[in-house]
Amino acid sequence: MQNKLALLFKFALAVPIAVTFLWVGEATLASEDQKTPRTISYKPPMVLGRPNQRIGGGSRGGENAPSIVILAPEHTGQTIEAQPTLYWSTSHVGSKSVYFTLVYADPQKAMDHPMPLLKVAMPPKEGLQKLNLSKHNVSLEAEVVYKWSVTVSLDEKQSSKDVVASGTIQRIQNNLSKQLVAVKPSEYPFIYAEAGLWYDAFDALTTLVEMQKDDKNSQQQRVELLKQVGLDKAVNI
Repeated sequence: MQNKLALLFKFALAVPIAVTFLWVGEATLASEDQKTPRTISYKPPMVLGRPNQRIGGGSRGGENAPSIVILAPEHTGQTIEAQPTLYWSTSHVGSKSVYFTLVYADPQKAMDHPMPLLKVAMPPKEGLQKLNLSKHNVSLEAEVVYKWSVTVSLDEKQSSKDVVASGTIQRIQNNLSKQLVAVKPSEYPFIYAEAGLWYDAFDALTTLVEMQKDDKNSQQQRVELLKQVGLDKAVNI
């Protein structure tokens, strides 16, 4: 009888200890999962159109010459926003004049509308720059491809010396509202990237970076997104 009681007592002690170890183990695994950042994965649209739509801008003046990097994929990037925010990076612009221009990418449309849809002077700043179309009352039509460019004017009298970089953008109709409503804003970039919406994914990540300067994860995700479209030189923006 005493032996049975002793065995029962030992069993009673062992069960909570085992459960404790199991709980600690699960908690440790959960903690490790939380430490592992999710990697963003940009899936380009199935219909890309003409390749190499992104054109870099730089002059032959050496390392200190003005340069522009359009933050867009080489193919036509997509957005679901009628008035998206467009980003680029500049260096060594000094006090030169900088212009943002938006036109139709289709040659026939461009001939029918020779004037730019938008041309605005930008401050000659260094580093990451952006322009929100909503601030200029310009909206993109659905399923229309636009060409946007940034120009640094080296000589106002000779446009042939301009440093120009450009990319293309297309607004598509894609209802992601149900997915976005169900998640936190920190998940937006991943949803946009999965859907092939480059401009929206980059804007969402940049918004997170600007809101939380110490958020290393969002910064790293933005670097990964840039690398996935061949913008390795722009990762230090």
